[in-house]
Formats: sequence, structure tokens, C-alpha cells
Amino acid sequence: MRGESSPGLSIRGVSIDYRRGNSDIPTSNHGENRMVYLLMIYAEESGWASKSPEELLSTLQAHKALEDEMRAADKFRGGGGLALTESARTVRFHAGKPAILDGPFAETKEQFGGYYLVEAEDMDEALAYAKRIPGIDNRAIEVRAVTHYSPP
Repeated sequence: MRGESSPGLSIRGVSIDYRRGNSDIPTSNHGENRMVYLLMIYAEESGWASKSPEELLSTLQAHKALEDEMRAADKFRGGGGLALTESARTVRFHAGKPAILDGPFAETKEQFGGYYLVEAEDMDEALAYAKRIPGIDNRAIEVRAVTHYSPP
């Protein structure tokens, strides 16, 4: 795993800054080195359909409790669940021309179902929150620093 000691990286001379100062994402004033992380929740949509109303309610209550805790710690910057993939549309570009396709344009077992946007000191703190995200059955949480492009 790549360390997070650097506030950014450079790709072909273009600066990509992980620090919080160059974005429209609201952040706290707790220090210049705090970063924002996107915690992406992937799971099989069919898992939700097979659960009882009580199981679904319990999971949603656990999400609310985690969000409330992050808000109280001034870490929560956004989040939510997504509509089912059957309602998704994808804009695919070919030769510079857009085409609108039904559904997500990826054939995967798990679907992107929701996210949290959190402010954290480092990747370890973001991962600690990711480990606590409730869900139905098997799921994966992908964690990435939100980059802030800083053109010269």
C-alpha cells in the first residue's frame, strides 16, 4: 500500500494535490494537512432484496449512527446511497462524441451502492471508518483520497 506522507503527486508535470485547501468540498479548519477521502461501498444489489424489513431497518439505523458519530467528530463531509443500477445511465465518449447508454457500463458482481465523504488526518483514519461501514452480507469498501487539481 502506498503511503500518504506526501500531500500529492505529479503526473507528467501536472500537480495533483491531496491537501484540503483547493476544493469546493467543505472541510474543517483543523489543520492544513487534513485530507478528504471517498469511501465507496460496493455490494450485490440482490442482497438487499433478500433481506427482511427488520434486517434492512437495522442496517440503515447503523448507517445513521455512524454518520451521526462522524458529524459529532466533524469528519462527515457528505454521503448517501445510490438508486439501483437499473435506473443508471452512462455517458460514453467515442471519438469525442457522447453516447448515452442504459445502466452502468461495467459488468461486475458488485455494484457501487453508496459512499461517505470524510475528512481524516491520513489514510489510516479513513480506513478505520471504512471498516465500520455497515452493510448486507459481503461487501467491499474502496477508499481513495480526493484529489484537487492545481494547474500552474
